[in-house]
Amino acid sequence: MKTMMKTMKKIKLNDSGILFDAESHTYCTKDGEVLQGITGRLKERAFPDEYKDVPEEVLQRAATRGTRIHHVLELYDKVGIETDDCMELENYMKAQTELPFLANHLQSEYLITDGEQYASAIDKVYIEDDGVILGDVKTTYHLNEEYVSWQLSIYAYFFNLINPDVEVKKLYALWFREDKYKVVEVERKSIEDVKKLLYTEEALPVTTVDEEMMPDINRAEAAIIEYKEAMEFCKAQYDKLKDGILAIMVANNIKKYDGQKISITRKCEGERVSFDSKAFKADHPDMYEKYMVKSKTPSSVIVKIK
Repeated sequence: MKTMMKTMKKIKLNDSGILFDAESHTYCTKDGEVLQGITGRLKERAFPDEYKDVPEEVLQRAATRGTRIHHVLELYDKVGIETDDCMELENYMKAQTELPFLANHLQSEYLITDGEQYASAIDKVYIEDDGVILGDVKTTYHLNEEYVSWQLSIYAYFFNLINPDVEVKKLYALWFREDKYKVVEVERKSIEDVKKLLYTEEALPVTTVDEEMMPDINRAEAAIIEYKEAMEFCKAQYDKLKDGILAIMVANNIKKYDGQKISITRKCEGERVSFDSKAFKADHPDMYEKYMVKSKTPSSVIVKIK
């Protein structure tokens, strides 16, 4: 522990001179000049189809959830506050026992810039010996390691512009999704390729979409889950309302209600006569086959959330 503290005192990060407005999510210099974030450029140049099948409202809910997890991890790293009932934090603490560098937290949300056009914030900076490890926290349904590789490579380039004497030793993706987590080292792209992405329109040395890593069906998974869960919730609420209305109509002997936008008709209790096709088939198999009518059904899928 003493060695760790001594090492941490030797590394002091320089102030980038960038200010971040959380409300408008904009970066600017102390002179008021607004700079671009890197997300738009990164998606435009290397990942134009990222989340193309996911509706905006789903992305917004995911972003809100991701922001909350980021804040929880930041509170823990900075002041040791453990938020209750947060599985992602529990897994972060577990990961620290597996990868000791995660316990050597130096700074969260470290603001960086190229000093010209772009600015951003590094989720995590950890100390590793006499250098640092940069980490980016993801809470998406799937971890796109290639995306994080480019993202952190840009961060590493900006980081060294501000801190030329501090070595960036490794880049790590930190993925936490409910009861699942993965902390994995990602490749660092060359400075030449980073500059090509940021400042030119030249072709990049990667395919724009890695079909094995992020096929269309994977991009749609988050939306499918959101809609299925929302549908089940709405159906449960709808059925609950119908049961309540039925109880009121029965108690007051109301047969029909006509409102401005809907009408509700109460069906009284009764008996229903149905044909027992299973018993008929057992007793009269030949006749059953004679009256069977075959028709084509459209193809479909069965969705099961794990």
